[in-house]
Amino acid sequence: MALRFGEQTYHFQYHEGGVLRLQRDDSAGFLHAYAGLENRDVHVRRIAVSHDTYALLRTRFNDRFLLEARQFAALDAVRSERDVREALARGVAPEVVLRGAGFFAPPGPHAGEAGASAGPPLARAAIERRRAEVERALADLAGMAVVEMTIDAAPHAYAAAAHTYAERARELLEAASALDVLARDAPLAVGALRWSDAEELRLAPEEVAALAAFAATLDARAAALLGSPRPDWGHALLLTLARRAAVDASLAAGRLLVLDAYPPDAATLSPGEVAARADVLPRLLADARDDLRAARAHAAAAAPRESTYGDVEAAANRFVELHESATRGAPLRLAPGALVPAGAARATLPAAALPDPASGRRAADAAREAEARWAAELRRRYAYDLLSRNCVSEIFREIEDALAGVAPDGDACAESARRLGGCVPPGALPGSIPFVAARDVGRALAVAETDVVPSHRSARLAAMYERENDLAVFLRESNVLTSRIYRPRAEDSPFLFFTDDAPALRPLLGAVNLATGLGAGAAGLLLLPTGDADLLVAGLRGALFSLPELAFVSLRKGSFDHVPRRPVGP
Repeated sequence: MALRFGEQTYHFQYHEGGVLRLQRDDSAGFLHAYAGLENRDVHVRRIAVSHDTYALLRTRFNDRFLLEARQFAALDAVRSERDVREALARGVAPEVVLRGAGFFAPPGPHAGEAGASAGPPLARAAIERRRAEVERALADLAGMAVVEMTIDAAPHAYAAAAHTYAERARELLEAASALDVLARDAPLAVGALRWSDAEELRLAPEEVAALAAFAATLDARAAALLGSPRPDWGHALLLTLARRAAVDASLAAGRLLVLDAYPPDAATLSPGEVAARADVLPRLLADARDDLRAARAHAAAAAPRESTYGDVEAAANRFVELHESATRGAPLRLAPGALVPAGAARATLPAAALPDPASGRRAADAAREAEARWAAELRRRYAYDLLSRNCVSEIFREIEDALAGVAPDGDACAESARRLGGCVPPGALPGSIPFVAARDVGRALAVAETDVVPSHRSARLAAMYERENDLAVFLRESNVLTSRIYRPRAEDSPFLFFTDDAPALRPLLGAVNLATGLGAGAAGLLLLPTGDADLLVAGLRGALFSLPELAFVSLRKGSFDHVPRRPVGP
């Protein structure tokens, strides 16, 4: 279950560690993932509300999302602090990952990207003044205590920023690196830029003008960051300088070159694995080409700013990655979600920033205790429970809490009746089952419209039934062996028949699917001595998903590597 506000959709998902967290997705991407790639029918209930109710609930869910993101980022910071403090307690100068520093060639006889200098020229006195500030701050690090952090009791109070020793050390070393890049006018490192000889990357005259204007914007931003009081100014300056160099390289080449925005730990398909998906690659490349064309058109028409350039940068990265794999057989990196250049590099803390051994051991103990307290509090606050705190119950609980906060007498249900036409209280089974909750919404709230966004297979089937003989389509598409829509994927558990569009035959077909899953599991059992347990796990999972079919319940749909995108209504 999910709640959509225009272009953004909110839904809860289970995360590692037994916690339930709120996700915020682009609505078109959400439907593409669920109805398209994951092949699920999406049942829609549109609720009629006033503008102030819409704003109230949207703000509530957005605040919850930002709150969680801040709190779990703080947990990551505390864990990094623990790692660094434990290394210091062992007498080891820890390595720190610097964001943005990896885009530039290090000092010495190292080759950089030809013609890609950092620019712009900034006042030498300002650089030296900031360098002295950074050196003093690094020396002060040695006496920094472990930061005490607490989570405010108010449900939507923002967590305090976790400015730990590890975080401060990283910020200062990033600042030192940015100042070094400016002082040396350092070129970009080899491999920092992504480019291709594809005709699609040639710059149009209006794009050349837009990039030249953006270069001036970056120069002004770099000058402002050099004097900025923000603690992470070094990272921001490194990214600004790297983008400025990428813009210079693009203008010099007459084609688009961008920073490599793929994360260093991105999953990678080998050329052989890419070849096994040869039918999908051209469609993915076409999508990436369309995305790049749209991002460039928007950037060229808008005032030069980093947000529009970032969209172009991300789209160009995906296009180049797919183009090189399709045309040259290169490995293909995969990175779902937003692409933001990282340019990671490693550096060792200087001796002046290291505490003495005795205080280092005390700090390590304190860091471990802080990490344990913070993790336990987040688990307590966001613990997942199948019956009472799941992806359904939490949506209604957030709605209830938001309405209780504005109800004159604190009666959320009465306020819901006034604003939403009725009341669906959060609770345990059966109301926390998605299809039951959907029924309750239809009965209780002011539903203005109902709709079904068909799954990819359902939409393709409907089109086939319009053109072909119904019986022939049913027989051919009912199984994975002869279907023209679906091709078995390693990611899907083994099954033979689709049962979602055959309710009367579901138990019979489900029994065949159960036998298929058990058979695959038995074959996987024979492979266990080789150390390969994948087939055994897949077979058991297939059998598990077949069991509900014996009781006329269809869960399995199959999934797809690629489906065309569909527009999302207002």
